[in-house]
Amino acid sequence: MKLNLKTILAVVVALLAIAFPSLRGVLLDSEEEILSEKVETVETLSSINNGDYPQIEDSKLYPALVTDVADGDTIHVTFTDEIPLGCYKNSKVRFVGVNTPEMNAGTTGIPDFYAKEATEFTTKNLLNENIYLEFDDVSEKKDTYDRLLCYIWLDDVLYNQVLIEQGYGRYFDKYAFNSERMKIFSKASKTAKSEKRGIHQ
Repeated sequence: MKLNLKTILAVVVALLAIAFPSLRGVLLDSEEEILSEKVETVETLSSINNGDYPQIEDSKLYPALVTDVADGDTIHVTFTDEIPLGCYKNSKVRFVGVNTPEMNAGTTGIPDFYAKEATEFTTKNLLNENIYLEFDDVSEKKDTYDRLLCYIWLDDVLYNQVLIEQGYGRYFDKYAFNSERMKIFSKASKTAKSEKRGIHQ
């Protein structure tokens, strides 16, 4: 059984509540707050499920399981059905059109501003989830690091766009991609900036 920090904290809080009955109310409130954090994140994602997320015409979606999260805009997946031509069953995927702050694990070791939040958001929403990968009709299939360049679909939500809308990443137009998506992502970026969300604080 894999225990994460939140599970351990919840157990500690519960034990303290038993040992110190006078603190029971305060401690149990804290436990409820810890356990509800993931639910709040999922609700945030589902609350923007009614947005406009059109699929690229004639594009194909490839089902995959997210097995690891490197940072806010990079994940590891295992294809669960058809493996796209030129790809491996287990692949590293970089999100098209968005750039989240770097964790800098292999360089300075000091995360950029809002890198932890972006990584945590992607971890909570995508890790161990079944998603669909969509390739762009303009950009290359892979980048110079041999990562797949994809759009990430979680149910009916285009996750790349969500990261920009919620301020976890910036609109990344250094390399051209589908023109309609570029317009949509640019608009999402302007909204995030005007509302001072996340990295735009």
